[in-house]
This record gives sequence, C-alpha cells and structure tokens, in this order.
Amino acid sequence: MSVRQVWCLWFAFIAFVADGLMATRSRADEVVDYVLEVKPLFAKHCQSCHSPVRQKSGFRIDT
Repeated sequence: MSVRQVWCLWFAFIAFVADGLMATRSRADEVVDYVLEVKPLFAKHCQSCHSPVRQKSGFRIDT
C-alpha cells in the first residue's frame, strides 16, 4: 500500500469518526416531545402487536 493510500484511509477514517461524534452531540441537546414525536411512532409501528387486544410476547405498550 502506498503512502498516499495510507493517508487517504486515515483521512477517511477520521472524517467518518468526526461526523459520527458531531451527529451524536447535536442530537443529544434536543428535547424530545413525547406526544408529537414518540407517541405517533408507537401508534404506527407498535400498537398493532402490543395492544390490549393482542399482546405479542406478553408485552403491552398501553399501560
């Protein structure tokens, strides 16, 4: 492997790690609103299998 390839790989690795760290920091400071953001996700993806009527794996999300 040439020196240029090694430098390119290091640069790509550092850029990848830095991007992940920056994304984590920016999302960590945001306040999540349960009613506007979380509850609709549960309704769309979870309630059909984890409701009072049907309890897949015995897990309900309505309680």
